[in-house]
Amino acid sequence: MNKIAPSAGQKLPPLGPGGFRIVTKNIGIEKSETPEGMPGGRRFKVVMSSTIKDRRGAEIKPTALQKMRDQFQEGRTIFMDHVHTVENAFGTSDFAEIKNTGLTDPESGQPIYDLIVAGIVNEPNARVSTLADSLEGGYVKFGASIGVVVTKHKKNDSGAMDIWDVDTMEGSIVGI
Repeated sequence: MNKIAPSAGQKLPPLGPGGFRIVTKNIGIEKSETPEGMPGGRRFKVVMSSTIKDRRGAEIKPTALQKMRDQFQEGRTIFMDHVHTVENAFGTSDFAEIKNTGLTDPESGQPIYDLIVAGIVNEPNARVSTLADSLEGGYVKFGASIGVVVTKHKKNDSGAMDIWDVDTMEGSIVGI
């Protein structure tokens, strides 16, 4: 898997009421066994979210991360740049797990957990195949962003949100 170095975030399109996005900086492409006659064979694997406090002080709590895991495990479309059209469908999630990073959040002192999401790359789409080639070759630095509706939160000491529950709408591959 290609590791993506941190860089400045980009401005993303606005979400509706209760909407929230998290941008991560780690995505990779890998080969996989594909059943005979099926197109493709490449899969994406990405850190989709984490429990670490973000730059504004917001924090995804473990209960929200677990719900995101369950929803990505059920299958969510992964788009390119949050453009929700058929031609921008990068793939579909079919695996999700939460991993303890072994690190602690410097702000809260709590263990950091990452939400790892994987799925099949939509290789019949030429634009997606080109992006997957670029990611696999290390030619571009991309990450992931999620679109969720926050259904339960509480203001924390920094004035930002502690997020306890969400409904996951989608994930996107985005420039970072």
